[in-house]
Amino acid sequence: LAADGLVAFPVAITGIVPVVNVPKLGDGQLRLDGPVLARIFLGEITQWNAPEIAKLNPGTALPDLPIKVVVRSDGSGTTYNFADYLAKVSPAWREKKGVKATIAWPENFIAAKGSDGVVKALKETSGAIAYVDFGYVKERKLAGVQLKNADGEFVRPSSLSFRTALSNSEWSSKGTFTTTLTNNPGKGSWPITMGTFVLVPQVTDKPEQTTRALKFFIWAFTNGDALVGEGNFVRLPDRVQGAAFKVISSVRDKAANRVAMGMLAGGTPAK
Repeated sequence: LAADGLVAFPVAITGIVPVVNVPKLGDGQLRLDGPVLARIFLGEITQWNAPEIAKLNPGTALPDLPIKVVVRSDGSGTTYNFADYLAKVSPAWREKKGVKATIAWPENFIAAKGSDGVVKALKETSGAIAYVDFGYVKERKLAGVQLKNADGEFVRPSSLSFRTALSNSEWSSKGTFTTTLTNNPGKGSWPITMGTFVLVPQVTDKPEQTTRALKFFIWAFTNGDALVGEGNFVRLPDRVQGAAFKVISSVRDKAANRVAMGMLAGGTPAK
């Protein structure tokens, strides 16, 4: 960020959800854990009735069907946080792939651009698995999986499970936002929780445009609690919102004037 002259602040919390298109398996019917998920996305587990998956799903009829892995072809924060989670639960993933916004996927994977492209490929491919933001799961009626969390509990993705993961993080305890929110402990925590961020120039050469953008986010923090919930996101803790306001107030124009001065008290929306 410093090298590119940028500052960042979070705006809301969501989660990444592994989603599947497997015959006769609806939303929340398939159970996976981190190590098995990592092996699927490393291309090591290739059949839906593989013993490793069957062990996690006793009593569930798993088809003898090849796993078709759908991934992002472009760089994304979704991929970064997904990789961050897998690196925490799988030494093999950490060594072979690491934590990056763009991953060198196996050649036989189905690569699609953007979350919309991933959802389209998932729906068109029987036996597919992919990862998307929770909002897509709700809006597109996708089949998400249950995932075993750090406490060994199978959890479904929801605003509540994201909020629980958030409450067991340094974001809540320290009011900071410099750590990822993946694999946090706590009963009911969703293991692939993440923050969404805004990047703005530390010193802007377009102060009018930057001011309009920052006005919107100030208004959103002060008036948007109901809206963020309707969008299947979780609001930031008050302490983190305070830290975000501090970042907003640090943005300056080339004459060293703080562009947000006078806005933080009023919080009017941009027009």
